[in-house]
Amino acid sequence: MHGCFVPTSTPLNFGVKVRIAMVYAGAKVVAIGRVVSVRAEGMGIVFTKVEERYQAILERWIAESPVN
Repeated sequence: MHGCFVPTSTPLNFGVKVRIAMVYAGAKVVAIGRVVSVRAEGMGIVFTKVEERYQAILERWIAESPVN
């Protein structure tokens, strides 16, 4: 719940601040974050700010995940 991996062929540089929007099962989560790892296949982002309304959705997604 503290971040995500974004697969991309053009990852951003380490330390870059980002605003990320994720949509799943008809719900949307928006977070502010920072790139903390960069690989050829994508980048890891740690969330630095998630509004409470989005945090609840994120927690629901994690709870419903078959891999939690």
